[in-house]
Parts: sequence; structure tokens; C-alpha cells
Amino acid sequence: MLKLSKVFGIVSSVAAFALFVPNFLQARPSIKQFNSQQEAIFEFLADDMEYSQSQVIGKGHATVINLDYFVTANEATYDTQSGEITLSGNVNAYKGNALYLKAQKIKIKMQQDYSFLEPFYLQDSMSGLWVDAKSAQYDKNVYQTEDTTISTCSVNNPIWQLKASKSQYDVNEEWLSVWNPRLCIYDMPVLYFPYLSFSLGYKRKSGLLYPEIGNSKDDGFLYSQPIFIAPQEEWDMTFAPQIRTKRGAGFYNEFRIIDDRDEMLWANFGYFGDTDSYQRTYDLENQAHFGFQLKSLRSYLS
Repeated sequence: MLKLSKVFGIVSSVAAFALFVPNFLQARPSIKQFNSQQEAIFEFLADDMEYSQSQVIGKGHATVINLDYFVTANEATYDTQSGEITLSGNVNAYKGNALYLKAQKIKIKMQQDYSFLEPFYLQDSMSGLWVDAKSAQYDKNVYQTEDTTISTCSVNNPIWQLKASKSQYDVNEEWLSVWNPRLCIYDMPVLYFPYLSFSLGYKRKSGLLYPEIGNSKDDGFLYSQPIFIAPQEEWDMTFAPQIRTKRGAGFYNEFRIIDDRDEMLWANFGYFGDTDSYQRTYDLENQAHFGFQLKSLRSYLS
């Protein structure tokens, strides 16, 4: 999300002049970068700036600003030849008025839309989900992290947390994938998965929903896996196949559609087939069971 790389124009360095501005003007040394419309899309400020060949070193309240974010740190170094800027010491990145990520060191390759962060902390202000990692790389809107911890609880003492060997977060798709995650209650592992992948955004996406698991004396072990399908904004559906080990198998399907006047239509259909032994044991008249439901809702009066 740190889009500091899309630079199209010329570089205007005013730091050399600012170093000699009298203190009573309270001006901070800065470097600005403009696009072809002469809009400032990148600005580098600090209390003091030093020059060493091709490097500009900012010390004290170093700040990097672009159109979407601003990043603060104790110190920053800008290499004018490679286009790489390194921020270190209490690095905080803000999006709007909210803290977006924290790290001790960030390296940003501006021309390549690439950055390296160590250690790494990312938090979504809406959901409260946070990601803490030993290190992270950011390339083309994708974060890749190592030794990752994920939770929505308190950062200081989370009740639950996912600990993974590595993870990948696609900013555009709002999709998080984790490898070798272990679900921990406090610090005690309780479940292990080789791989998990899920959405962090609020936009509808096709994928698996939470499964339903149960057990009963008559039906045996129950497992139902809902599948959410949302190819368009106007409609979606949930298809939920299920199996009952002592009884049989079936599915339930819910179809939903909405028009431009917010009128909604539901069409639900279900089927379940009993095994021969189950039908004989319970003396059932029908081995196959069907159901259909149709309903509508509208918020206006015609």
C-alpha cells in the first residue's frame, strides 16, 4: 500500500537551501518529487539533513509523505541514484488518521514499488485484525512475511492467535494466505493446519464458509461444507453439501437475487437421500427427501 514508486516527473531538491534558512523561520529541510502535473507526490522532511555523495540523511522526526500515506521515523536515508529510502527507529506508517503499520526498519525501492520491513506490524482499523512478523517484504501490492502472528485480540495478551511460518497478504484482493498455521489459546497450540486462506475485506468473494460439524446417535457424524458463490453484485448463492455417516448424504442450496429497487428474491432447494439400511431400520416410507422454498422482500410500496 505504500505507493511511493509511481513517480513520473522531475526531482526538485530544496534541502540544500533549507539548511541555510535562519532558525526563526522554523523551516524543516525537505526534498520534494513532482509528477508531470507538478503535483507533489513524494516529500521527505527531517529536523536536520546531511549530504554524502548521492545520499541524503535526515535525522530527527524524519517524515516521508505521499498521496496516500505518511511515514515517520527517527532517521531516514535517501539514495538519489538507486531511488531507495531507508527509515529506521520507531517507524510508524499512517493511512488517514489511523496507524496502519509499525516497524523498526523499512527499506523502500521507489522505482520498483518494493519495500522491506523488519520487524513488521500491520493492523486493519475496521476489523481490528493485526499481523505481527519477524520480517516482511512488500512488492507490487503483496506483503510476504516470515514467523507471523495473527489475531484480533489485544496485542499485549491475545486470547487466541494464529502462528504461521509465513504468510502472504494481497492488498488489492484483500486476501490473506498462511502456511503451517497453529491455532493457539494464549500460548498453547490446539489445532494445526498445513495451509489457510481467507478474505480480510468486506467485499463479497466466492469461497468456503465455516463448516458445520456434529454427531448424533441416529445419524452418526455430520459434516456440512457451505460454499459461497458470488460472481456478480446482483446475485449470489450458497451451496451446502452434507454427509451423515449412519444415514446418507444430501445438499441444501440457497439462491438470492436483488434488483435496482432493492427487491430481493430467495429460491431455496434441498435434497437428502437415506441409505437402504437407514430406511429399513426406521421403516421410512420415502428414501429420498426434497424441499423447495420461494420468498421475496421489497422495501417500497407500488
